[in-house]
Amino acid sequence: MRWVSYTRAVSSRKGEENPPDIISRQNAHIETYMKEHGFKVSRKYSDRKYSADETESFNQMVQEGMKREFDGVVVESVFRCGRDLWTAIEILYETFYPAGIHFAVVEDDFCSVGKEKQKVTEYFTEKRSEWYADDCALRHKKVSDSGKISPTLIRYGFVLSKDHSSLEIEEEGASIVRQIYQMFLDGKNYSAIAKELNERGVTPPQEQKAIVAGKVPNVIVPAKWIGSSIRKILESPIYMGQATRKVKGVMVDYPVPQIVSEETFTAVQERIGALKRVPQEQQGKTTQTGLLHKRIYSKETGIALTRILSPLGTGEMVYVFSKSKPERRKNYISCETVHLVVRNAISTAVKQARYINRLLQEEEREEMVEAELKPLREKAQFLFNRMNDLYLERMDFYRTHNTQEDDTAAITEVEQGYQKQFLECEAQFKAVMNEVEIVRRTFSTANPWVALYREIEIPENLEHEHIVKWIGIVLVDKEKNIEVILKESEWMDRLPEEWLKEGAEE
Repeated sequence: MRWVSYTRAVSSRKGEENPPDIISRQNAHIETYMKEHGFKVSRKYSDRKYSADETESFNQMVQEGMKREFDGVVVESVFRCGRDLWTAIEILYETFYPAGIHFAVVEDDFCSVGKEKQKVTEYFTEKRSEWYADDCALRHKKVSDSGKISPTLIRYGFVLSKDHSSLEIEEEGASIVRQIYQMFLDGKNYSAIAKELNERGVTPPQEQKAIVAGKVPNVIVPAKWIGSSIRKILESPIYMGQATRKVKGVMVDYPVPQIVSEETFTAVQERIGALKRVPQEQQGKTTQTGLLHKRIYSKETGIALTRILSPLGTGEMVYVFSKSKPERRKNYISCETVHLVVRNAISTAVKQARYINRLLQEEEREEMVEAELKPLREKAQFLFNRMNDLYLERMDFYRTHNTQEDDTAAITEVEQGYQKQFLECEAQFKAVMNEVEIVRRTFSTANPWVALYREIEIPENLEHEHIVKWIGIVLVDKEKNIEVILKESEWMDRLPEEWLKEGAEE
């Protein structure tokens, strides 16, 4: 593989420093990483200016990548790959990776070579979460270090003081808090209290917090009181005047006026503790669930079949199509009959999956996969080249037109035309590359259906937990025909019919 590296002076990670020797540090880390993994960098791209907007080398790398002048990009950190994390995701994940150009990130020891798309997607999901977490932490730290209280510390029944240094009682909410404590001590549970507040039209915490902050509540999906919000209020010591927060790394108390007395709060905690203690005689009880509970339905109506004792008084368990007693006597099917068909379906799937798993490990499989992929790759290459041509055409247009002297409306129209064409090509390209990924996964031992059923050892007695893992749905029609739809069956349907037939007969 032809690898190139990209380094950048300015990081997009929140709070990260940019020392004078940052480029040499990145190059040293990249060199060590590449040697350890048996790779070699053939070219280096680097944006050395200490400006967040500097992207000259990055743009050159993107342009040459679209010309397929290299096969992989290595960076020291994904936060030093372009102007920001979103730029890195757009190029590495949404553009290069689908086109077969891999990437490696040294600080995370992550390389896309040999990894399934799901793993690559998970990686960038984690990086997004990391960015948001860092951003949130910095904003909270800034507020905390200033000695002020963050709005996130506000609880129902309180508002921030004008100087943001303390919490003050918001009397309307505080009155409801006192009522909640009293209702709980009077014997009502969390759900009953929530129901009563909803019936009275009391503004719930989510909306009340927005109102006292001077914001417009979410009226598209109206909030409601629920048991868990009642419990949070009852368990929070802030209502008896005890509150702490972190200031410059140290937990400190901050002033909070009491809404309920310490005696009331203590009494409530004692009752909560009593509710948590489950009586001994109630421990260990379980409920019996039918084998196909929430898995068997009428094919005609889509209504779940009900499991009962035979209406004919034979003592046999049956599935009935209707709750009507007259209908039950003629429209039912034996549970034993259904369960036998389900067991046979699982058994057949196991034989097929193990047989196909062996086929997928044979060298001939590669030839078949390549034949499937060839037209897709040709289409992808055509679209990739078209996007590159559009990119170059757009750059030529701006080089030959003075955007300050030319008609702005005309230039905007041309730009929109390029954008539309590029987005259309990009959407088609992504669809083709997604199909490529599906073909690769279908004809590999990572095929989800094959991976699931090849490992199954069918127990002597099937339990509901087995059905949940292996069966998607069971459909029965009035003629008593039974159709068993397996989990991951969409991946089975992509395999050649002759393979499935041979596997079933093996």
